[in-house]
Amino acid sequence: YVSQGNVEAARSVLSPFWRTEKLEAKDEAAIIWEFGKLIAAADHSFRMERMFYADRVNSALRVAGLAGAQQLADAWAAADRGDKKAAKLLKAVPAAQRSAGYLFAQAQSLRKQQKFSDAAAVMMKAPSDRSALIDPDAWWAERRVLSRELLDQGDMKTAYKIVAAHAAESAANAADAEFHAGWYALRGLNEPNTAARHFARIADLAQGPISLSRAYYWLGRAAEAGGPGSAKDNFTRAAGYGTTFYGQLAGERVGRQVLNIAHPQPSAADQRNFANRDAVSAIKRLQEAGYERYADTLYRDLAGQLTSPGELALLAAMAEKQGNHF
Repeated sequence: YVSQGNVEAARSVLSPFWRTEKLEAKDEAAIIWEFGKLIAAADHSFRMERMFYADRVNSALRVAGLAGAQQLADAWAAADRGDKKAAKLLKAVPAAQRSAGYLFAQAQSLRKQQKFSDAAAVMMKAPSDRSALIDPDAWWAERRVLSRELLDQGDMKTAYKIVAAHAAESAANAADAEFHAGWYALRGLNEPNTAARHFARIADLAQGPISLSRAYYWLGRAAEAGGPGSAKDNFTRAAGYGTTFYGQLAGERVGRQVLNIAHPQPSAADQRNFANRDAVSAIKRLQEAGYERYADTLYRDLAGQLTSPGELALLAAMAEKQGNHF
């Protein structure tokens, strides 16, 4: 695109790459040398914060000057390593550089100083807009650590507020956040109705039997404590995933003494859905080409995604046929 003089097209390719790609110092330098004029300050700023969230501090520092955020970068780096000078450096960061990342660094620094209440107060100022957070899942990780410190201090109310205000992006992290919020609400605050709302969200987010069984088990526990729904119905649903930890706990709650581990029989719908999955076709092509190692990765990924016992049985049979006992 550059050789053709199409600057906008070049930027459309370069910008997302530069913002998120993890690169070595020599590769960063080469890109800046070759395409520096095409990279906007906003892209440098995004990259700087993204690299901090990814624990690539040196990479973040290398673009801080180009981002026009050197003071923020120096303060953030100090906070990341637990430097005693972090508080002073953070205080000196100009207002123009005080992005959401500034709040993250400030909260992180306070937590490392064991000033957990102060860290929580800063964390609660964070924007809910995921685009402003740059890396919402990194924010969730910090919220989780801080909430557990607050839990150890006996401040369950603040611990709940911290996790309930999460903006986690991936389904796995969002489910983890909702579980923390639900557990704090149920066991710490004795608010089963509030807890049930969080556990119900796990069921909406769940991508496999482990998460689904956990969601329904804790919905059952919330119902037992006076929350909505039927405890027995929720435990029965959780017990349907009898090979999972929470499924077995739920089975005990509804009086199931023996695990039903009969081999599932795939239905016609299971066979049709399984055959139409792109991952299944990819596994077969990889095996035919002799790339069993790559096929193994797809086997594991697909096994974690499937929720139908019939489809799981088909996947197991396909693997066994290849002598793959992953």
